[in-house]
Amino acid sequence: MTVAGRRVLHAVGLLCFAVIIGWAVYRSPPDLFLIKWYWLLAGFLLAGLASAVQGLQMALFLKHEQSVATLRWSFWFTAEKAWMNTVFPVKAGTAGALLLLDRKMGVSWARFVKFMLLCSGLTAGVSIAAALAILPDAVPVLVPVLVLMLAVLLSRALYPIRWGVLSTLTLLALAHLMLLSLGIAACLAGLGHGSTVIGIVATGVILNLLSIVSVTPGNFGVREVVLTAVAPLLALDFSVIVQGAACYVILRLFASLLIATVLRGGALTDVA
Repeated sequence: MTVAGRRVLHAVGLLCFAVIIGWAVYRSPPDLFLIKWYWLLAGFLLAGLASAVQGLQMALFLKHEQSVATLRWSFWFTAEKAWMNTVFPVKAGTAGALLLLDRKMGVSWARFVKFMLLCSGLTAGVSIAAALAILPDAVPVLVPVLVLMLAVLLSRALYPIRWGVLSTLTLLALAHLMLLSLGIAACLAGLGHGSTVIGIVATGVILNLLSIVSVTPGNFGVREVVLTAVAPLLALDFSVIVQGAACYVILRLFASLLIATVLRGGALTDVA
């Protein structure tokens, strides 16, 4: 896609985001005087922890590749990539990450891409298993477990890694989904909206799956369209779910930016 095409796509995504959020707030306006800031602070902290979990995944990858990167560098690298992918044209952060890994760490872009595919497979497996787990009794308990096991096996085929490390990465993927869902719950509570466990987990699953592939920067617009389409199928109030998701995404952006800013100087010194 050309630069002009990406800019148009970015603009369309932001327009969809603004329209859907505006309609959601119009339908269920939060009372600004009743906003619980301590819940929003909790959401911000949970978003930061979610970023740290992904930093641990990165640290395991670099250790497997026998890189000299420190844990601090891994946390900075992950946070920097996250906020750049949200603000700039599609996957600009990832493109920069590939170049940085190759030049500073001697890790080939192909190895990192394979690792990203592994993590994407684990993310999809954990998300689909969680979605099946919250469905009614029509789905046997064993099905989500089998789905997760299959995703783990297929993901390992993309990037062979020791079983112990793979197990840790799977647990981290599960922890990320839990932190994401708790962050959404905190945002909904902070905005004065109520929800159900199914609604919160379902929103977390959707956001987790959408994190695998970005159509627009930060998936602005795309995420809101998907949530609007899915909400009626799950008997959820789309306006509430959209507001909670948007709130979490914005908090995640600021949390990633803060972590990247705080760690940048020391992290770059680590590999100078």
